[in-house]
Amino acid sequence: MRAALRNSKYTWGQRVKAGVPLFNDGSLPQCGSNALVIQQGTTGEVVSMVPDTREKTPVYAVAFQGGRVVGCLENELLPV
Repeated sequence: MRAALRNSKYTWGQRVKAGVPLFNDGSLPQCGSNALVIQQGTTGEVVSMVPDTREKTPVYAVAFQGGRVVGCLENELLPV
């Protein structure tokens, strides 16, 4: 698992922005199913990351403006 984190594109504390609109995949029960949760271009900070063992890629927890923390894949983020 450490290898997946070692090869990650982003690091803890790094500023990023949503490269695409982020929709609820069901992990945010307080939001509607498939609801837009983060607009494209919204900035945030990587607060943690864990490897997705099925996909062999990291999932980043990003604290976006407004305080919402959302799990994101590398291809959904852009560096700031």
